[in-house]
Amino acid sequence: GSQFTLNKAHPTDQDIALVKFSPQGEFIWGSQLDLNLDHQSDNFDTCAKIAVHQDRVYVGMNTQSAAFDHAGPSVQDIAVVVFDKDGVFLQGLQFGQSNQPHSQRSGRYQNNGWENLFDLEVDQNGYIIISGNTNSTYFINRLNGKYDPFVIKLSPSLEVVWSYQLNLDEALKFSTVAAQDESDSWDSSVQVAVGNDNSILLGFHTNASVIEENGGGNDLVLIKLEANGELAHQKNGRLSAIQLGSETHIPTLLGQESLATLNRDQDYLVELASDRFGNFYVIGKTLGDIVELDSKGGVFALKFDSNLTLNWGYEIEDWPRVSPKVAALSESGDYLVIGGHTFQDIDENNGSYHSFKRGYLSTLSTKTGKRLNQMQFKDSSLVCPKTCTADNSVNAVYMDQQGVLYFGGFTAGATIEGIAGNDQDIDILIGATRF
Repeated sequence: GSQFTLNKAHPTDQDIALVKFSPQGEFIWGSQLDLNLDHQSDNFDTCAKIAVHQDRVYVGMNTQSAAFDHAGPSVQDIAVVVFDKDGVFLQGLQFGQSNQPHSQRSGRYQNNGWENLFDLEVDQNGYIIISGNTNSTYFINRLNGKYDPFVIKLSPSLEVVWSYQLNLDEALKFSTVAAQDESDSWDSSVQVAVGNDNSILLGFHTNASVIEENGGGNDLVLIKLEANGELAHQKNGRLSAIQLGSETHIPTLLGQESLATLNRDQDYLVELASDRFGNFYVIGKTLGDIVELDSKGGVFALKFDSNLTLNWGYEIEDWPRVSPKVAALSESGDYLVIGGHTFQDIDENNGSYHSFKRGYLSTLSTKTGKRLNQMQFKDSSLVCPKTCTADNSVNAVYMDQQGVLYFGGFTAGATIEGIAGNDQDIDILIGATRF
């Protein structure tokens, strides 16, 4: 929203900006994209996810402007923007009033609502996978819930290859219990991970009964799709899909003691990841005992193989006031890094509370799932040379082949520079990766 960040922006607009740094933190280039060139209305563009493939940078974004297609009144569209390795804009695609997310387009599509893009990944062949949710009347399929999740696969030239929306008709393929409350469903934090065979794991949290009965809280749903967009099947012929948090828990998947009653707690999906061996990782937060019995809730991580068979599942932090925001595998695949913030001192026995956010990092072994290390931004630390008395959080993590960790986030105070800011001077970095 700054008028002069990289280029001049209209005072009432919010642009997306892409900035590249060297491994030593030196600025290389910056690109600011003003997509509301006529400034006939306020333009709010937000960057949701970035990905790098070969010499291209892909940005998944949410927009309320006519960026590459006409946006209807009081709606939000999603878009994909492509830059070259020097930050030069190459191409953009917006799913608006005239461009619909379906390879077989017809007049029935009504993109008249609010779409949210949550994730963007690129497979080994350069195809782009985006995921989100929609409340449009007919985005890909007929809307049944308040918000339905979707996945769209694009070619390297941004042509639609296939699209998938989980509405009631699709949910009934998994179980008839979906008919009970799918019309009131709210599916959010829709994430994707690409397998080593270009299959796709779709994940989200929901208040609905998609695969099995929901006990009244938020459940996690995992659905595997083949590279062609068809629902994947296990070796026994069953659809490859799991709903966690109601009847199915991590102890039951591991053949251990199960809960006697339905889980009515809130479980949230934060991130999905995949490694070169075809394994999938699920990172989230629970306010109940989806992972461990009699738990107070906290951050959890799960590892599934390519058939969605659970390898391990652990609560990493048994502190309910730790909020994970992001997670990523290291380039070597040996470590899983989780970042976020907490209102609780995680290294104290009594877990005392404080009124502001403190940045948080944790590393896990992907072989065992055990935590290796953790760090919380505290007073007189490397990250907070003076005092951590203002909000700060980790929003992006990246670990290179040598195990060097890069992380970015925001601070409203003297987090790194030792210079106090204010609520108009918040340093933000929402993507961390490198070529």
